Amino acid sequence: MAPPNGNLAQKEAGGHTDLEANSEGGRHLMNDLVANFSWYDLTVTAKDRRSKKASESTGRAADIDKIQLQRPGMWQVFFVLLQRAWVKAIRDAMAYGIRIVMYFGLAILMGTVFFRFGDNQKYIQPFTNALFFGGAFMSFMAVAYVPAFLEDRATFIAERANGLVDGFLFTTANFVI
Repeated sequence: MAPPNGNLAQKEAGGHTDLEANSEGGRHLMNDLVANFSWYDLTVTAKDRRSKKASESTGRAADIDKIQLQRPGMWQVFFVLLQRAWVKAIRDAMAYGIRIVMYFGLAILMGTVFFRFGDNQKYIQPFTNALFFGGAFMSFMAVAYVPAFLEDRATFIAERANGLVDGFLFTTANFVI
């Protein structure tokens, strides 16, 4: 019969101890864990890891301050941002698809309206109404992009603070996609 608070295989192998039911064994186990715990692995910084990795690869201790990391080129950053925007577009295919269909619908409607206009004075009011409708529709569709904009803005702020991207490349990559 399996113990109610554990795995029978672990109990048979000696690896299972219920800390509450067996208070003396649990106290001994916790004291042993605290005595042998090391904070070293939790406090190693990225600089220490890079230094250790560099010394392992060269066979000698390396001074991390002397290591020069090469920054990626402008085109490399642009293509990485372009790839990221493409992946985001694929992930949100439904939202992008709906927006494209709605823009094509607007283009067809506006095209048929403008096709019917003449060059007479009586078409000024319908022409103004059509322009207003097109502008209002574009404003309405821009509101649909707000959640994606907030996500992009948070990414941009974090990467700009790290010195990875600039505004022109980020905006251009998002515009192309």
